[in-house]
Amino acid sequence: MIEHNLEVISQADWIIDSGPDGGSKGGQVVFEGIPEQIIHAEQSITGRYLKKSNQQGGAVCEPNGFATEGPRFHIR
Repeated sequence: MIEHNLEVISQADWIIDSGPDGGSKGGQVVFEGIPEQIIHAEQSITGRYLKKSNQQGGAVCEPNGFATEGPRFHIR
């Protein structure tokens, strides 16, 4: 599944992120793992956006499907 919604991405069990950019500059796996780890993947644009959203306390979906305020995980 291809997803760009950070709320949905933050709830994923496993992420495979391709890049480093789109189109002819993409197509390589730049990250594979859980949301808590992607924020440390230097080549992952998704990781940068997810880290920024987490730091700003963006809304995320809890496992029960309801949106809540605040980060789902904490940056270590």
